[in-house]
Amino acid sequence: MANAKITNLSSLTALVGAAALFGFGCGSDPSGEPAAPGAGASSSGGSINGGGGVGAAPVAGSMGAVMDLPKPGVISAESAGVMPLRRLTHREFSNTMAELLGDTTKPGSTFEPDGPGPGGFEAPRTVATETARGYMEAAEELAATALTAKKVLVPCSAPADAAAEATCITSLVKDFGAKAYRRELVQSEVDDLVTLFQTAKTLGGTFQDAVTATVEAMLQSPNLLYHWEVGNQPPARDPENADLVALTADQLASRLSYFLWESPPDAALQMAARAGALATVDGLKAQAARLLMDDARSRRALFSFHKQWLHMDNLEDLDPGTDLGLQLGQELENFVASIVVSGDGTLKSLLTAPYTFANASTAPEYGLTVNGSGFTQVSLDPTQRVGVLMQVPFLRTNGTAPPVRRGLAVYKQLLCGSVPLPAGDIPMVEADTPDSTLTTRQRFAKHADIACATGCHAIFDPWGFALESFDSLGHYRTQEKGKPIDVTGLPQGPEAVIGGTTPKGKILPFKSGIEMVNALAGSEEVSWCTSRHWSRFLLGRMDGDADAGAMSNAYLAAAYEPDRTTPRAFSVKDFLVSIVGTKAFRFRTPSAGEPL
Repeated sequence: MANAKITNLSSLTALVGAAALFGFGCGSDPSGEPAAPGAGASSSGGSINGGGGVGAAPVAGSMGAVMDLPKPGVISAESAGVMPLRRLTHREFSNTMAELLGDTTKPGSTFEPDGPGPGGFEAPRTVATETARGYMEAAEELAATALTAKKVLVPCSAPADAAAEATCITSLVKDFGAKAYRRELVQSEVDDLVTLFQTAKTLGGTFQDAVTATVEAMLQSPNLLYHWEVGNQPPARDPENADLVALTADQLASRLSYFLWESPPDAALQMAARAGALATVDGLKAQAARLLMDDARSRRALFSFHKQWLHMDNLEDLDPGTDLGLQLGQELENFVASIVVSGDGTLKSLLTAPYTFANASTAPEYGLTVNGSGFTQVSLDPTQRVGVLMQVPFLRTNGTAPPVRRGLAVYKQLLCGSVPLPAGDIPMVEADTPDSTLTTRQRFAKHADIACATGCHAIFDPWGFALESFDSLGHYRTQEKGKPIDVTGLPQGPEAVIGGTTPKGKILPFKSGIEMVNALAGSEEVSWCTSRHWSRFLLGRMDGDADAGAMSNAYLAAAYEPDRTTPRAFSVKDFLVSIVGTKAFRFRTPSAGEPL
């Protein structure tokens, strides 16, 4: 942009980007959901009729049917809910740039963080002005770098005449656009981008300047930034249920890859989509199994899910001034991948495996010594620690007011329990002071005895007390304040069984943290709850009654033998493969007022 004659070229690209972000309708409608990108805009090929969820409010859903545990042997009728319009999360944006341009700088990490939606997972909505500016600035840098490094292949360098130049740019727009938009461009989109190139030349830009401006525009387009791989394809109805709309092949490929990889489809998945292989349940499941076996990519989504599910969002903020938080994140990523990608894929292993991964930085957290910065699998003392709930990443991120934070995480995230809001003004927990003789458990138990807190804390405290063998930093201990650590649950039910009570009223006996995680690993409520969280992660919203049949069938396929009546250890891996074959994944309910 050094040429003085084209000082407005960057402004031109910014205006194109702004038209993409705002003119294409990514503001909020009264319901709080974004409108469809491209709706009514010529550059999207006219009115977009596919996709789903346009203008639909987040689905809280009637939870009655979904909350019921699936009945063994029962195959449920399936339907599908709305498909909310979703912008790429900032993690997805970074991963997309890595796949598309070979950029590993994680540009999305500089944007304002995405907040959680009703389902508990990142659910980005509108594009704030600062974020739009961030997209523009990122696009400018990414485009220039990628073109210099030839990560974006321009089929010509110095066209001989206007006709050759138009042919060259048209080819670039179609080829790169198909990768960026995750579908083939419609003719009006091609025409608009070629016009942008020509306008940049008219403003005094060189051929290379105009190419850069064109690539910048595509990197800011809502067709890249939103999960909206429709083009101008007319919607197709489900032949079994005319109330449902089938996702296009490109939508299925993109939905599958961002679900299991948090990144765009690879060449093999795109080829499968074009060949019609994703039109069958078996074809989708085969691709899902293949994607899960790609360790480098699948570990990204697995890490993202577990980090959010178990309330470890603040990992990177641990121990300011050091990279310990990032290192602990890598520990979690390695551990989860070892279970789901290369291990047996079961929830039981996730909760009870007696090992973790450590390097020289993280091993001391476990009282171990490991040389080097690379992570290696290390065995843990199975009488002290097993599974993800007893590893430092979970324990430390939930280490503030540990009995409460950890107990709530178990009760709400593993058991899908709900906790009533406290009534009235409840006094704070007594502070820990150097001269205090009360242990952490004693201080929180004392607080829980307050009349207005009793009913609330009795629900989740037992699960948190069982993890009192670990201090707020996640270090193992046997004493606190010179007193033995008490890791028993609380008396439950009329017979005062020591343990905790699940939301369904079942008492799980335990007198130690090890006993608790083993009880959780064998609980059908925990495996069903885990599958519900995975469904929310996939759907981008709360699960509702329309999703119940699909979720139930996928759950039974993962928790039972093929006869659907003989129980087995719940397989997270099998659930992820099964859920993509359901109608909840392959179809959507049209939004209110959607033209069809």
